[in-house]
Parts: sequence; structure tokens; C-alpha cells
Amino acid sequence: MEIKKKKALFVINPISGGKSKDSVGKLIDRHIDNEHFDVELVFTEREHHATELTRQAIKNNKDYIIAVGGDGTINEVAQALIGTDKTLGVLPLGSGNGLARHLKIPLRADRAIKLINKQHTVRIDTCMVNNQPFLCTSGVGFDAYVSALFAQSGSRGFSTYVKSTLKAFFNFQPEDYYIKTDEHEMEMKAFSVTFANASQYGNDAYIAPQANIKDGLLDVCLLAPFPKWQMPSVGLGLFTKSLPKMPYYQSFRTKKVVLERKKAGASHLDGENFTFGERLEVAIKPKSLNILSA
Repeated sequence: MEIKKKKALFVINPISGGKSKDSVGKLIDRHIDNEHFDVELVFTEREHHATELTRQAIKNNKDYIIAVGGDGTINEVAQALIGTDKTLGVLPLGSGNGLARHLKIPLRADRAIKLINKQHTVRIDTCMVNNQPFLCTSGVGFDAYVSALFAQSGSRGFSTYVKSTLKAFFNFQPEDYYIKTDEHEMEMKAFSVTFANASQYGNDAYIAPQANIKDGLLDVCLLAPFPKWQMPSVGLGLFTKSLPKMPYYQSFRTKKVVLERKKAGASHLDGENFTFGERLEVAIKPKSLNILSA
């Protein structure tokens, strides 16, 4: 009996994570289950190209579209897959790999490919900010400022991100925000406001350790301004999942939230720099994306 192969398109971002992808093709060919998969590889050539390639893959009736890169690449692929019956796969080769870490997708490429071979699919929530999708986190304030500096740096990788963070910390000024949900209404000056669908930004920096990507709820995480000498403690809290215990942190869960600020400015979507206006409308889309997971 002939096995009907699944059609899989690997969408490869050649610059994600600041690492060469020259050997990715050989790696995929070595570890993919060629008996059950009909594989095609394509490289992105510009911003948003991954979304275009994914839309074409849907028209070509591909079963799986595998994002090869970081959270930004995954976001671009997912934009075309949200609400469809097609399935996203992840080969995490980015700087932070927040979604892969949250879903326990192996960071080693060979192991991630072997996980794809298992074809285990789950349905996860996605979110929208002013109709722009994100999977892990979005926000304003310090994290968005870091994202803007990172985008301007001209290079990728974790070391560049660390340099951008240090530079941002000594120049950033907290802003005033008005936040409204069906359950809450508040005005506050904040160091950062993060809308979390997943638990972390990436690199195991947990802004919302309690977040569940399948619960149909958005975690709104508010970090109030704190003395600069407390930065090491706040940083440690991020990496030890203990940030919620600090007096500067508060969070709540909701299905939708409106944030207003005095002027347009930097925001981020899954770590990628984005500019929004004075008003941000954020909402959850429960179980709207199929993804290959552990």
C-alpha cells in the first residue's frame, strides 16, 4: 500500500539569529522522514516575504509550512495560517526562540526536525494588536524601545540584543498609559506593558510565567518604574520566573484590552519593531492556529 506523503514547505529566513543557514537544507534532508514527507525548501528575500510564500503554499495545498528562523519569521508565516486548516511547524534558528521554548520544541535543529516527523498537532491561541497578529508577546515601553534599537543596529544575534538592552536602559523614560478592559480600568506610569499569549520573550526571559497559550486568555503584565539600582534584581526575576513576586509587577487576564498613550511610538510584535498610534486594541483569538508541537 502506497503511503500518501504530507506536503511540507520549509520557509527559511537566511539572516535570522545572525547565523548562516547554508547547511539547513542538508540537515533537513538528513533528518526528515522522507517516506512520509514531500519536502520543498524556499528562502525569504525580504521583509514579509514569508507571509507571501505561505499564502502561495496554501494555494498549492501544502499540509505543513515550517518556519525556519526566529519568532519574527514564525510570526510572518503564521499571519497567513491563522484561521485555516493548515499547520505551522517550527525549526527554531532565531535569537530568542520564545515560542519554541514555550511549547518545548527542541532548540537543536536535528531534534526539532525529528519532532516534526511525529506530526503531533495542537491548536493554540493567537492575538491581534490593531489587526496585526502576534503569537508570543507584544507590548509598549522599555521592551519596545529595545526592539527599535535592535532593529536599527544592522546586525542580529543575542549579543546585539544584550547591547541594545543596556543602551536602552540608560536612555529610556517611562510613559503614562490608560488601560481599559471589561474588568479593569486604570491610569499609570509604566516601565513596560506587555500583552502575553506565551510565557516569555525568548532566551528564557519569563515576563508571564503563568501564561497558557491554550487558555483563551491574554495576560496583561504591567511593570511600574523602579530604581535603576534594582535592574539586576528585575533581570534576575525575569530569568528565574520570580518577577511576579516583585512589588513593581502586576498582571491580570482578559480577552481584550485597550491601551491609550499620549503619542504614537514604538511597539513590538513577537520581538519585532513596530510603530502604532496612540490607541492599541488587543484581543485574543482562541485556538486559531494549528502547530506541530511536543
